Amino acid sequence: MGKYSPSCFTLKHVYLQGKINHLFYLLDKQLLGIFKMERAALIKFGSYKNISSLRDQGVVYMNTLPYFRNIEDNDLRGDPFDSVSEIQRGTKGHVLIPSTGQKLQITSFDLRIGPESPEKINLFCMYALRPQHGTYPVSEEYYRFGAHALIIFNVPKFIDKIRAAIRYKKITGSSNLVEYIDNDHIGEAGPFKKLQKFSYQSEWRLMCENGPGEPRTLNIGPINDISVLVETININNEITITP
Repeated sequence: MGKYSPSCFTLKHVYLQGKINHLFYLLDKQLLGIFKMERAALIKFGSYKNISSLRDQGVVYMNTLPYFRNIEDNDLRGDPFDSVSEIQRGTKGHVLIPSTGQKLQITSFDLRIGPESPEKINLFCMYALRPQHGTYPVSEEYYRFGAHALIIFNVPKFIDKIRAAIRYKKITGSSNLVEYIDNDHIGEAGPFKKLQKFSYQSEWRLMCENGPGEPRTLNIGPINDISVLVETININNEITITP
């Protein structure tokens, strides 16, 4: 197994080289994510203040699932289908109004089912830069996610820090790459499936369960030795792919 080291980058460029096949650490006994890294990195976009907090103090800020569902930003991050257990669609049906017993006929519907207690689910999301899968250069859509970006070039060490923090707090959680499904998908979904229209996000996410019903944080310690902070607008100029 290869690995990234500080010698693989400078402050001006991040060099992605070699190949890593990395098995995600088990975050609990039932949930295992497998992430194959082919000259890959993880990138977090946001404000300078928030990105610096992640880099210098290791603060991983996790918002609630309803937060992501309810954002109104023209499909940038807001996704009412995020983490639903099942999607059903139809062209005919009716809605029963309990107070009156009246039935209203509908001509089409999208039914989003579950999960229970979505406010107790917390998410932390990053961009998975995987050149062999067409996610480099980074889409300009991401320029709207924040003026700064933190490039994690030593992914195994980063995940190790997250695992340690989760174990310390005895949190149930899992992590994986998101699979993008047809926009008209019918059937099972879940926290690691999103509609195809969001595929430009190339998302890796960490999901933690049984939360407090509000944002929560993990403290993984400083990561300035395994990351580089850059301005988002320059991100594709700061990355060099080598054989």
